[in-house]
Amino acid sequence: MVLGLIFNMINVLFIGISSILIYSLLNITAAQKKFDNGILRLIGMTKSGFIAMIMLQSVTFVLPSLFLAICGSFPLIYLVQKAIFTAEMDFVRAPVPSATAFLQAIIIALLIPSISATVPIFTAVKMTLVEFLNSSRVAGISVTI
Repeated sequence: MVLGLIFNMINVLFIGISSILIYSLLNITAAQKKFDNGILRLIGMTKSGFIAMIMLQSVTFVLPSLFLAICGSFPLIYLVQKAIFTAEMDFVRAPVPSATAFLQAIIIALLIPSISATVPIFTAVKMTLVEFLNSSRVAGISVTI
């Protein structure tokens, strides 16, 4: 019971860290591609298409890690079972994650991009076409001493 609670807390911590990482990556790419996004809006991209583009970009950050996690789970389960259970225990089980584990991995892999993409989507949708295309405006404020 306590061990499950600890794993759940660690899981929530990793979800938060991953969401913050993807959020910062999306903000950086949105700031760098501000003019490009303005051109896309100028040639007729709708707001729903723009939202889909940002969501697709955030999902592409997560897909390689989901693939590596699923592929890496098989040898890791085998090694953990080999380390914990000895031959005298007569424990024979295939090192395959349960269906619940696969489902949780897929849900978390879809939850992280949707959490991290909300703020960049709202800021991009609120911007007007003139704000997108205004390349002379500096994004940051400099401080002079």
